[in-house]
Amino acid sequence: MSKERELLQRCLDEFEYKGVACNELCIDINKLLAQPEKTEQEPVAWMWTRNYEGGGYTNKVFEFLNDAEEYAKDSKTLKSPDIIRPLYTAPPKHEPLSDEDVFRLYEESEYLGFLAYRKGFKDAEKEHGIGEG
Repeated sequence: MSKERELLQRCLDEFEYKGVACNELCIDINKLLAQPEKTEQEPVAWMWTRNYEGGGYTNKVFEFLNDAEEYAKDSKTLKSPDIIRPLYTAPPKHEPLSDEDVFRLYEESEYLGFLAYRKGFKDAEKEHGIGEG
């Protein structure tokens, strides 16, 4: 449970314990706590970028992905490619590779030996903060 959800639950418990009358607030908190907790971070905005052949570029930020896509569609008069990137409040968390994924990559590369190959992956993930709590 996230810190925020824990705090909301503690508030509810405290309101109930002390008999604080704030029914509407308690109802709102219960509704929030009833929703499933999001585990995957979602973008807060979208950035449209166009790189020009001469080295210049243009950026525009949109709150919604479909707005960025519409803008890119409407501005197709130039021949440069458009790029639309998600923007986050913090870098997205990455999950470590499963042993099956590591083994598949090992089979594709014909490397030293699976245990050494797997240890290399795990060391790299650890160094990059992937899979840490």
